[in-house]
Amino acid sequence: MPFSIPIAGRNTGRNTEPSGQNALTSFQTRLLFILIMIKIQALAA
Repeated sequence: MPFSIPIAGRNTGRNTEPSGQNALTSFQTRLLFILIMIKIQALAA
């Protein structure tokens, strides 16, 4: 997926945040992205 590259780059760029908070933010971002992709596929089907 081409969208995984900008998300990974944005998450790794946050050096000021603790690793725990960064991991939680990364998980929420991926979960939200997956839900959006499911909705797009459902509408396109």
